Amino acid sequence: MGLWPFQRKKDVLGDRIKKAIRASFGFTPKKIDLYKLALCHKSHSKKGAVKNNERLEFLGDAVLDLVLADFLYERYPSKKEGELTKMRARIVSRECLISIAEKLSVGKEIPVRKQFDLPRETIIGNTLEAIIGAIYYDIGYKRCMQITLQAIRNNIDMDKVLEVNSDYKSMLQEWTQKKKKRVEYRCEEVTIGEDEKKFEATVFIDEEPFGNGRAGSKKNAEKRAAKQAWSKLSM
Repeated sequence: MGLWPFQRKKDVLGDRIKKAIRASFGFTPKKIDLYKLALCHKSHSKKGAVKNNERLEFLGDAVLDLVLADFLYERYPSKKEGELTKMRARIVSRECLISIAEKLSVGKEIPVRKQFDLPRETIIGNTLEAIIGAIYYDIGYKRCMQITLQAIRNNIDMDKVLEVNSDYKSMLQEWTQKKKKRVEYRCEEVTIGEDEKKFEATVFIDEEPFGNGRAGSKKNAEKRAAKQAWSKLSM
């Protein structure tokens, strides 16, 4: 018996993938066929067929490079080209991509034949790149960049991976100079409890408070305020 005109055949796989993308990346995909393709490894397609995720993996690899180049260029204005290239390479390393993919539960939706001899960890790392390619094609670069960076931040310690200088005051100073903004620290001594003295610092950017810090010395209080401000700017 055929379907009535007002009835639609249920897309079980599409619904499952849509739910998985929403849970892992925080948005609802529009063109679900792109994600079906992104999750189809070549071992699952017929010999010689192009209906697998390799082309989307190629696209996603390039998009990921651009997203990270964009992010690093903006976040580290004093870093030279060679340093930025090395920093990006650490994030897109196989080890990092596999770790991110596993935490995003990417592997649960990938149809792969059991006899295929490529390590499954490698497959899900490649598939993450294919998904990024699908996201870019589906909703455009700007949203893709936001979603990709959020997925990376949520699943790895980016500062630890990059091994960046943790002098947040200097980093904040460089950023405000580049943006032609004014940064100012205001600090006061406060009493905690009955007799414990602390310094509380607030950092202002163009007269707007961006971060607070409290410590036993004025210098350390300002450092903590700068770190909080930098975290807000990096979100």
